[in-house]
Amino acid sequence: MSSFPELFERFIAAYEDDTVRIPCCGLKFVTSGEPDLDEQFSKSPQWMDPGHFQRNLASCGYSYKAAKGGWTLKVTADNIGCPAGAMSLGLVRRDSTRSFEGGCYVTPMAKSAVPADFSAGYVYAPRQSGHPEFALFGEEDCGRYETLEAAQKAVAGMPVIPALMQAVYYYHPLRSELHINPDLVHIYCTPLQAMRLIQGYCFPTGERFTMSCIGIRGVSCDMTAWPYVHQEINGTFLCLGARGITGWEEEYVGFGMPFFKFREVVIGMEKSKAGFPYKIFPKSSQTETLVQVQHVNDQQETR
Repeated sequence: MSSFPELFERFIAAYEDDTVRIPCCGLKFVTSGEPDLDEQFSKSPQWMDPGHFQRNLASCGYSYKAAKGGWTLKVTADNIGCPAGAMSLGLVRRDSTRSFEGGCYVTPMAKSAVPADFSAGYVYAPRQSGHPEFALFGEEDCGRYETLEAAQKAVAGMPVIPALMQAVYYYHPLRSELHINPDLVHIYCTPLQAMRLIQGYCFPTGERFTMSCIGIRGVSCDMTAWPYVHQEINGTFLCLGARGITGWEEEYVGFGMPFFKFREVVIGMEKSKAGFPYKIFPKSSQTETLVQVQHVNDQQETR
């Protein structure tokens, strides 16, 4: 069975284009009561002790640091800055009243919302629900949904990982220098790169690829909880938090998938290369510039 680093190298090679650079990280979950994996993961030269960053990051922030910066990171309920992300990853329960005050997502609020407030839909329809203290953008903030009922419907469609997790480890397939296969894989790519990924995924069966997203919890739910719960690949255009707080750039869309699905994607891309030659697809006039900028950003993130 191929390891995570080997599969990622094969994944990149399947594009047959030396300019392709795709941020990627693995997620390894440790359920409550299991021994932690600090001894194994701390051997990574890119291991970063919990609490290193000046603020507690959202789950999309940790994914960004691992996928683009190459860091190996341990995320727990104590160092995640987003209540919604904490729920999605199974670090706290839906009805938790645990405080995340000072976390990156709740900082703009007049009063910091707790996970239970997210689950009730109050955070996504603050004024409509009678909770203006949860507004993110001042008095003009209309919320993420028009009515409380719409917010509650949206929340009902956002799965969370049901098992209570002790920790989640994020790590890059190559820069971590760890041969530990993850539970989930996060991939960030351009729409053109995504097209080729999906062509490879569908090649063996002819079945259509479907994805489910809603513009909220793009990384924590769409790329993490959804693939974990359904054991299927899912895609997303990311979300307010991933873009506005973490800073994922506009050229990226995201995919999350169980590790065994990543293996299927790689094999499908390898088998289908002759039928979908990536090199003939027209690239954006900005592609070369974006690659250069991404390379510079990658270097800065690893410092």
